[in-house]
Amino acid sequence: MSYVDISRLVTFVASLTITLGIYSQVWKIWKTKSAKDFSIILILGIVITELAWLNYGIVIKEWPIIALESINIPGVIIMAVLFFKYKN
Repeated sequence: MSYVDISRLVTFVASLTITLGIYSQVWKIWKTKSAKDFSIILILGIVITELAWLNYGIVIKEWPIIALESINIPGVIIMAVLFFKYKN
């Protein structure tokens, strides 16, 4: 297995972990009806990071990054909507 293959696998596992984290946070906000532990800076940071990763995946034509970021971005949008709905 080459370094590129290992790097691709590590990136996939890291992105999958972030995906699970995003959706678990969305579920927590939805269930508790509270986003008090979040800040607008955190939400903006996550949105910008996910868009940057999607852009990077498209530029280098790496399907694992593109696929997982395509799943993450709706989760981040839902998280942002729930943040504004339940921030207090």
